[in-house]
Amino acid sequence: MRDRPVGAQGGCTYKGTLADMPRWSWGNAPSDMRGDFDHAVLINSPDQLQDETLFIKGDKAMIFHWSLGPRIVGTWAQVPSGLDSPPDVYKKPVRPGELTVQPTKPPQKTPQPPAKSSLATATPTVAKGAPLTVRYSTPANTVSGKNRVGVYPDNNGATIAKEESFVWTYTPDASGSAALDTGKVPGPGSYAAWYFHDDGYTILAGPVIFTVT
Repeated sequence: MRDRPVGAQGGCTYKGTLADMPRWSWGNAPSDMRGDFDHAVLINSPDQLQDETLFIKGDKAMIFHWSLGPRIVGTWAQVPSGLDSPPDVYKKPVRPGELTVQPTKPPQKTPQPPAKSSLATATPTVAKGAPLTVRYSTPANTVSGKNRVGVYPDNNGATIAKEESFVWTYTPDASGSAALDTGKVPGPGSYAAWYFHDDGYTILAGPVIFTVT
């Protein structure tokens, strides 16, 4: 449909489909430039009194004056200066079902890594007989009244075997601190503290290596 005002007084000179416009306007357009356009851009005519439309179809273009009909028809190089190098998006034919601009996807939330248990000490060196204080934490799904921290030989970080610890204590809360009596270790040297789940040997955290002097 084309419904346009004319001059300062305004008014409708034609209302209907483009194909049915009078011969002095739309009917004068080349047969291959009467529909199935890729883009259309409204521009001012040189006399500034009437709108014109730039129609784009593949590598062809047409400037159409809505009173006089097609003013220029040709390739991009044949239309007015400044249009011989249009942006690439205007050179790509667009057909039904296609979009020139892809829809913006909503920002994706970065999944948070699962919470982990932890075990640490602020005193990696203690005198024999002095308590080793460790701080521990574990997610809600691994909290147990029989979680425990034990002291074992330092096996260079290797996973501890199922063996008796020198000293151990239950750590029943989701987080907290615990004191371990280093007077029960054999003597000065390097030792490892491990954090286990539910009175077993499933490792929650560790080892925390510390030295007894």
